[in-house]
Amino acid sequence: MKGRPVLHHPAFLIKRSLVVADIHLGYEKELWKEGIYVPEQTERIAKEMLEIVERTGAREVVLNGDVKHTIGYMTGYERRAVEMLLNALEERVKVTVIRGNHDGGLEEVVEVKEKVERGGYLVHHGHRLEEGEKQVMGHMHPALRLGGVPVKVWMNLGEIWVLPAFSPLITGPELFKDEKLICPVVRRLGVENFDLFLLDGSYVGK
Repeated sequence: MKGRPVLHHPAFLIKRSLVVADIHLGYEKELWKEGIYVPEQTERIAKEMLEIVERTGAREVVLNGDVKHTIGYMTGYERRAVEMLLNALEERVKVTVIRGNHDGGLEEVVEVKEKVERGGYLVHHGHRLEEGEKQVMGHMHPALRLGGVPVKVWMNLGEIWVLPAFSPLITGPELFKDEKLICPVVRRLGVENFDLFLLDGSYVGK
């Protein structure tokens, strides 16, 4: 069975496993330090995930890396946010956590895996090169500017998918602008070969 994007959400469904990436819990605190005041996001994120679970009938949520924002360690604020999200999800579904490059210290509060296989897909964060014809990853925060407005996009080549960031505060850098931000798998296959789709499923080209 093929996996599929969940329309209107930056999430991917493989059988009964819902995959999301780049949640970046605690990012709002970084914005506060810059004088940008936005509400705390954890409750909003948990609510959206559970709404997708209800809509799709998922029995598992796979948090596919960059669950938290700070690189190298976990702040007290992030610990509380992670625990809040896990508690909300675990009341309804199984939760599997995959390590991303921002997830230093995450193993202090939850078991963290490097990658998992679901429905024939290798699910990994995307910051390291992996092999396989069927992969689901995040890391890149793929986005485009349409009419001057940044919008999240899906990237797809055959059965390889790159997920947009789940964080409502992060759209992402515009594709093709910075080679360093491209996943190793995407770099090897050629970013120009990937089809791009908006969250509503509209095809916007390569």
